[in-house]
Amino acid sequence: MRIQLPLLLVAFVAACAATGGKPVAQKGAPGMTWIAQALPTGKTSTSAILVERGTPEKVPLGKPYEYEIRLTNLADHELSDVVVDENLGDAVTLNHAEPAPAAAAGKSARWDFGTLAKGQTVSIRVNATPGATGALASRCEVRYRALIGGMVMVVEPKLSIESAVPAQSLVDEPVGVRFTVTNPGTGDANGVVISGELPQGVTTIDGESAVKIDVGSLPAGATREFTVQVKGTQTGAHALKAVATSGDGLTAEAGEAKLEVRRAQLEVQAQAPADWLLDRPLAWTLKVKNAGDGDARNAKVDVTLPEGVTYVGASETVQATGGPLRWDLGTLAAGQERTLELKVSASQPSEVELAAKASADFAEAATATAKTRFQGVAALSLEVVDNEDPIAVGGEVSYTILVRNQGSAPARNVRVECALEEGMALAGADGATTREGSGEPAKTFAFVSLDSLAPGQTATWSVKVKAEKAGDVRFRASVTSGEMERPVGETEATKFYQ
Repeated sequence: MRIQLPLLLVAFVAACAATGGKPVAQKGAPGMTWIAQALPTGKTSTSAILVERGTPEKVPLGKPYEYEIRLTNLADHELSDVVVDENLGDAVTLNHAEPAPAAAAGKSARWDFGTLAKGQTVSIRVNATPGATGALASRCEVRYRALIGGMVMVVEPKLSIESAVPAQSLVDEPVGVRFTVTNPGTGDANGVVISGELPQGVTTIDGESAVKIDVGSLPAGATREFTVQVKGTQTGAHALKAVATSGDGLTAEAGEAKLEVRRAQLEVQAQAPADWLLDRPLAWTLKVKNAGDGDARNAKVDVTLPEGVTYVGASETVQATGGPLRWDLGTLAAGQERTLELKVSASQPSEVELAAKASADFAEAATATAKTRFQGVAALSLEVVDNEDPIAVGGEVSYTILVRNQGSAPARNVRVECALEEGMALAGADGATTREGSGEPAKTFAFVSLDSLAPGQTATWSVKVKAEKAGDVRFRASVTSGEMERPVGETEATKFYQ
């Protein structure tokens, strides 16, 4: 709002020294005398308008002459209704002027300049003819109006607010809700507050159900952003609303920001044989699935091996440098399933439980176990060797019987049986155990059973046979144990000659 107070100032400038005008340096054509007057104070530094008048020193009677009047706005503002009234003096006739006067009658003329801008200069050139000799007493009257005003700026603060959230999140996952408040108006908005009730199923990180932010003063054209961490406690689509208010009574409501809360749900299954041999690689299969509707990020599977079980290998890259074995699976999309295979072995008989744990960000861990009984097995090998071949009739040959347990468990009740052909006569038998029976040597006989033969150990028996008749004979031996369903046999050929 602008307030204008009119101030009417009237000044007079005459061509004679008695008026208070002061001569100045010549301007324009030679022979011109200039007189200047600053109005209203007489000083240019404190006056509003400078009036300058330039006239010839002498003019001939009856001959036209010219003189000039100049006006300059010295003020720092406009001057309005600027008017110059010129009295040419007695016996002086106005011929013409540039610009032409607004009104002229006899020896008087008037010029209306309207508004004179700050620093602006206007000029009047007058052409007149003197009608008498002597001093010409002419003068001008300058009137103007100075508008002195004050200005009051009328402003209008405004508020607008926007809110934004990520499109999706997982249950209990912190996400940032960004509030952007702007003052698009022309004045400061004071006491600005952002507030909003959170929908059911969404809370702040601290468990609060509402948001309140003290923004304070918001200057015109300013924008400020605030982020509040919230989390979804229930799955589903949640609409978040917020409003900005000010102490001046302004209100702005943000559009709905929708947060889709989903859940990652891990499932894991473990499969392993119920029984397995010692020192043999066992393949353990794991199936990991995300049965939820949200991505399982940073999914991993950890397996801690029981004591006595050794890691052999895996179907995928696994971290096996101390601590639990770990597969880093990255992100398991909703419904995605991965199959993993782990190979282990055990060197001592035992029943072990292999346990797996699947985990991911903001998802409940899932576990699974599988039990396997590692046990050894006895595996007997039999070797029969004669110490000399051929043998003359009447001589003797020794057959060495070697029984070795190549398995991983003790062989129990190890029993060796032997058989001789025609032309062969038993001459003696000894070794790890004695021959059964005490009667006459027979063509078939057995040794007393050996209670136990440990893995890697060898038991030895020796049988002496006398060559009674020439021929191509065979010595047969077989071994059985409590773990074997069928005997293992070996035949050694020997040539008897006459």
